[in-house]
Amino acid sequence: MRRANYTLMAKKIGLLFSGQGAQTVGMGKDLADEFTVAAEMFTSADAILARKLTDVTWRGPIEELTKTSNCQPALFVHGLACLAVLRELAGNFPIEAAAGLSLGEMTAHAAAGTFDFENGLRLVQRRGELLWPPMRMSMSRTLIRLDKLCSRVSGPRLRWQWHWPKNMASAGRQC
Repeated sequence: MRRANYTLMAKKIGLLFSGQGAQTVGMGKDLADEFTVAAEMFTSADAILARKLTDVTWRGPIEELTKTSNCQPALFVHGLACLAVLRELAGNFPIEAAAGLSLGEMTAHAAAGTFDFENGLRLVQRRGELLWPPMRMSMSRTLIRLDKLCSRVSGPRLRWQWHWPKNMASAGRQC
């Protein structure tokens, strides 16, 4: 195992996770090839979702990866795999704050311990399914369905917010 050649000083560390639009075919493959902890997260995601998320994440095509039902869980796993590798290299450092853009807020919640990897992945998968195909239903109906889904996850509920027009995201604030 490689380790960074430095010691973390008494500094506050915050994490920022990306949202939909940051996806790229092949993301995380290099991490999984080099770090067992990342490979195990991707393998675990395939098992939890009962499908090969890694295939579309690592091989594409980009049109498939861009679908919210694929890209949202792929970005969630990738973000947490990056964090796992960072912790392997730098040690188990405390996280002072975690934030993200839209979907990244869900990854930030998992990093902060609001819910575990499996529950977070299932929630993100369902969120992606509800938002695809685009504008399948009215946004108010989507909000209601997401709120009901969120209430099934143990831990604090999440508040949803609107991005105008015709787009929404989880805000990550406790209700």
